[in-house]
Amino acid sequence: MEKVACNYCKSAEADFIEFFRDLAFDLPGEFPYVRCRNCGLIYLQTRPSPEEIHLYYPAQYQPYRTAIQDEASPLMRRARQRNILRYCRTIARVTPRQSGRILDIGCSTGIFLDAMRQQGWETQGVEISAQAGAYARERFGLHVFEGQLHEASFEGETFDAITLWNVFEHLYQPFETLQEVYRLLRKGGVLAMTFPNWESWDHRWFGKAWIGFDAPRHLFVFPRPVHQHLLATTCLRCEKIGMGLQNYYTFLASLKRWLKLHLRSSSLQDSIWRLMNLPGIRFVFQPFFSVTDALNKGGTTLIVARKP
Repeated sequence: MEKVACNYCKSAEADFIEFFRDLAFDLPGEFPYVRCRNCGLIYLQTRPSPEEIHLYYPAQYQPYRTAIQDEASPLMRRARQRNILRYCRTIARVTPRQSGRILDIGCSTGIFLDAMRQQGWETQGVEISAQAGAYARERFGLHVFEGQLHEASFEGETFDAITLWNVFEHLYQPFETLQEVYRLLRKGGVLAMTFPNWESWDHRWFGKAWIGFDAPRHLFVFPRPVHQHLLATTCLRCEKIGMGLQNYYTFLASLKRWLKLHLRSSSLQDSIWRLMNLPGIRFVFQPFFSVTDALNKGGTTLIVARKP
């Protein structure tokens, strides 16, 4: 374990929020979230070191999903295909090129990169999980560097787009990562990233069970003034701040933790969970999530920024 100061402003002065435990896998430890008194960044003050954090990413960690084509359920295959194409269309809308070179930081098993390659892009990934990185290389034949971004030693100004899909909050050095992203992007290149929305209704409703507090995997929480200032400091020009692409699923992730904390009956937990995961059930709730998105209260923040 290591105790740290604020990654952004380096201040050690912080206000204690609460201790959190691992609600996803019940792994040992209690982890204190604090809020920097100087800049407002929220972070784990005591956290696993980079050498031991892999222990909190077991093989059953949800983002380490296998290929969409291997799904047994046709409905699930269709839903996952639709979701991944939404990420691809996000890049298509913000880049003037029909193809180019893209880097996905925290690429997991490579599903997004495989979809981008099918659309004509040259792809490169970075992933800290040896198992997920190996799957991306072996299943899809992707180029995936295993380790941290700064260890990859990519040449500067070589990417037209860089993505951080639900990864920014996991990084040990988020500010330094944005600086490296700026170096790697070509002029006019774009950064697209998503992370839990501190200002969301999910945070207000679920409290300690909110997915943004996924200790100890989520090392940081970014209130809006903080992430806006982070981008400005690294000279990336913010073009869009909106809601993420999978707000229903982040809502479900928080709900699952809330049920675990507040319902003693495991059978009741399972029944509610199965109901909320029925194929097509999310369309029943779509009007509600459209409202949360319109009010910028959805579960996930989407940011698009460009290198001038």
